[in-house]
Amino acid sequence: MFEAQVAYYLNKYLGKYLQGLDADSLRISVWRGDVELRNLSLRPEALQDLDLPVTVKAGLLGRLTLKVPWTALGREPVVVEFDRLYLLACPKEPQHAAQGATVDVVQYEAEVAQAELSAKRQRVLAAETQWLQELQAKLALKAQQQQQQQQQGQGQGQEQGQGQGAARNKAGGGGGGGLFNMNFQALIHTILGNLQLRLTNVHIRYEDSSSLPGQLLSGGVLLGRMSAHTVDEKGREAFVTADVLNLLRKAVVLQDFGVYFDVGTPFLEPPKDWASLSAREWDVLLSPARHAPAAGAGGGAGGGGSGGGAQYRHHFLLLPISGQMNYVRRSTKYLLTSRSSDNEGDGSDGGGGRPPRQEGRIALRALSLALSREQYVGARALLEALDDYTANAPYRAMRPQCRPTSGTDARVWWRYAFFAVQKQLRLQRGGCCSWSQLQTACRLRKKYIPAYARCLTAATAAASGAPSTAGTGGTT
Repeated sequence: MFEAQVAYYLNKYLGKYLQGLDADSLRISVWRGDVELRNLSLRPEALQDLDLPVTVKAGLLGRLTLKVPWTALGREPVVVEFDRLYLLACPKEPQHAAQGATVDVVQYEAEVAQAELSAKRQRVLAAETQWLQELQAKLALKAQQQQQQQQQGQGQGQEQGQGQGAARNKAGGGGGGGLFNMNFQALIHTILGNLQLRLTNVHIRYEDSSSLPGQLLSGGVLLGRMSAHTVDEKGREAFVTADVLNLLRKAVVLQDFGVYFDVGTPFLEPPKDWASLSAREWDVLLSPARHAPAAGAGGGAGGGGSGGGAQYRHHFLLLPISGQMNYVRRSTKYLLTSRSSDNEGDGSDGGGGRPPRQEGRIALRALSLALSREQYVGARALLEALDDYTANAPYRAMRPQCRPTSGTDARVWWRYAFFAVQKQLRLQRGGCCSWSQLQTACRLRKKYIPAYARCLTAATAAASGAPSTAGTGGTT
């Protein structure tokens, strides 16, 4: 029964990130004890939960391993390992409702309505598909549980006598089921609280050629190794069974963790299409061992090595570090039952007050940060592009591609402004504006009027050939 739940949750939480997961084969692998999946591609929508204007250009999970000790379940930890996680992200392509240089107002309105209808249908279809998948998995899990319970009942009936055995089963059926459910829930809590996680050879990279005109921006996160395991009150690795989720203690070990940001550095060039790369070719391009600080930047703050075998050099914001973090999480139930002067023996609150809900302590060998002027300019341009995308995201499907010059194009943009304001009013609760929203609208109006006046003055001066004295105010 437990293996069915493991397969269900693996498929539920990893299926939306990885391509090629087969629920049936996954269930069989879990039942055998070890799950090992190799060379799985990442889905393009794997980063959509971040709500950022980025998409997965290519990605690979080299190996996923799940080790379940069935013979010692509840006494030994379940281990999850991710090895060679490579992800290459890029900006999303802009989408416009209008595709021509000049668009008729009627055509524009029809395209806006069609775009909104398509987006609504996609949301409904995605929600319906997810609901059907969850329902199918739950029904399969329920059927397997019923089958196992029937088999257990038949086995008990054969071992016991026909008369006395039936009476005992009937008398103890209700209490036994409740005891079983209670013990099963405690077993689940013990497994989750003692879960061990290991990550090795992780490289997440972002490439952008549009945020800063004339420059190529690229950044990435490198991780050589990370492991997380449960510890006792003295910080020693342990298998905890008593109230493990009410008082959770974890130790996280980091090795060669770094963040880089390059400006003007060429993008990675694969020998062929990303989808056709072999696992070895992925390692050549994105293995953390092949990426190191640029010459003169040092070999890493945490003793990660000099990168002698590195093929790619980067300008690091955070030079590779190594260290350990101890994390403590206390549940609400634990905080309510604990005394204000109790520090549960781990030295967490030396002031004698109530212990915090969450607590983390980090010990690093060294920490080295660096930021050049080029990196600052590039990072600022990238953040501004992200802010613009976030502000325009609700109206991006309605935005015309043509410029608001005159005639039909100008009327299209006025319709766009009307649709945008109309959508804002629909998104507001009850259709009423709050005081802060009114203040924001007034500030925007005060900024817009002089900016539009400067725009008209500059256009008139350009038409007459006279020098403009309106300043450099931006257009809206």
